[in-house]
Amino acid sequence: MSKKPTLGRIAQSILEALKANPKGLDVQQLQKIADPKNTQVHFNRRLRDLYPHFKIERKRDGGRILYKYLGVRAKG
Repeated sequence: MSKKPTLGRIAQSILEALKANPKGLDVQQLQKIADPKNTQVHFNRRLRDLYPHFKIERKRDGGRILYKYLGVRAKG
């Protein structure tokens, strides 16, 4: 039986924002959606917490990096 990853509140909010925006979001947009009160000091770390469990594409668009949700990462 596969175990669902345990994500914190901010990481879960980031994941939901990425799923809701298939064209991608930059880190500032993600932070406004996932942590509007700006309480998370290590916001980038919460984003990186998703990498072992989910495929997230990073693509440069001019002077910013867009993050796109691509799906669940295969186990193994």
